[in-house]
Amino acid sequence: MSLIEIAQEIKEKERTLIIYNPPPNSTLVADIKGHLSNINVRVTTQQTLSPELADAAHLQLHNNTIVTVSHSLLRTFVTGDRTTHRTEKSEAEFSTFLKNIKMTTFTTTDVNQMRAVYDEIVDRAQRTNGATLHISLHDEVEPLESRNEYTRLENQNCPVVLYATPHQRVPNSDVFNSQIVDLDEIGRVWLAVCANDQQSTAKTALVAIECGSLPFYGFWTDDPGIVDRILSYLATLRQKY
Repeated sequence: MSLIEIAQEIKEKERTLIIYNPPPNSTLVADIKGHLSNINVRVTTQQTLSPELADAAHLQLHNNTIVTVSHSLLRTFVTGDRTTHRTEKSEAEFSTFLKNIKMTTFTTTDVNQMRAVYDEIVDRAQRTNGATLHISLHDEVEPLESRNEYTRLENQNCPVVLYATPHQRVPNSDVFNSQIVDLDEIGRVWLAVCANDQQSTAKTALVAIECGSLPFYGFWTDDPGIVDRILSYLATLRQKY
């Protein structure tokens, strides 16, 4: 499965939170959007005359409702205050809600945020014993001719594997293991992966895909299973090219 296909699979797992009839002059919707920022959950609102939905929100996946929660439970999620309105039913609903939004994979179209995540992954690879850093630098975000970026990467305390197409410029370096991949996908991807067979908790990855006018759809994850799938695909490219 390619990097683009993995990104598409993650996008297809996006949850939708529909908040029905949000209270007027309330900050509930803005607060929820703030708390779910970058988590793979899209927040929408809807007005309805249905009495059953007067004080409700549906968390959905592929238009199927996973759980229904009240506005007060959403407010509880924002404030963290679980001391009031606790019932066995509300506890079960809240637990299901949390389980379905507490994920280790996040999405964004904000390039500045992707840069921050990229920097964190580079730093994590440097801090962690036994780590290897895999990167593919996109010309529009981190130009390959950027001397500062190369100097920084050359000073890492871990091996760096750089993936590039034949049309991209790569540096002369004894530090980088440059993998020239004759594949258009690599030219469209901005990638950073901290690989570590000794510490699965240190594994993390950023994959940003060039998407026309967005200009990027990106995800980052600490899920070892997803990171391993990315690394397996990269290993296939190294063997093939």
